[in-house]
Amino acid sequence: YTVMDSDEKVIYYYTYKKSLSNEFFLSIPVTDIVDDYRNKFVGLFQSIVLFLIFGVISGFFISYDFMRRLHVINQSIQLIMMGDLSKRVKSNIGDRELEILAENANLMLDTIQDLITGIRQVSNNIAHDLRTPLTRMRNQLVELSAIQENEKNKESVTKLISEADNLLSTFNALLRIANIEANNTQANFKKI
Repeated sequence: YTVMDSDEKVIYYYTYKKSLSNEFFLSIPVTDIVDDYRNKFVGLFQSIVLFLIFGVISGFFISYDFMRRLHVINQSIQLIMMGDLSKRVKSNIGDRELEILAENANLMLDTIQDLITGIRQVSNNIAHDLRTPLTRMRNQLVELSAIQENEKNKESVTKLISEADNLLSTFNALLRIANIEANNTQANFKKI
């Protein structure tokens, strides 16, 4: 219902009846209800804004810290990608999940290094094992060339000696590479 106040303003009231049998009426001005809801809404809105600001600031610091730790891992991986398989990813970076990732990367690098070492050793062994029979074969071809009287046969044997020399130089190059990779570069140096 509406009532005029002393200032000739219209005030709307909300009336609440407890029951039909009671004559109890509670009348609250509608402006009070609106003001109450407005105050609650403003308080809720301010809380949401403060919560969002806090969330954005917290998110920034958390992501900055995570990116800093991830950068440490990335730097280690870049050094490894440059060819130094003896380097390892730092695993004491303060975040358990990233530490597990670093430990797994280090285990993977250990496995890769072992495999590469094995491959180098096998190729080194093959070069050694094949160099000796090739040298014997070359020496026998030289002996055969010396006793050949037919020029056509002698020319064929000379070509075979040349091919054996090429194979021997290839195996020697492989052995030099294996020595260099094994940091045995001083094996071929002589005192002057």
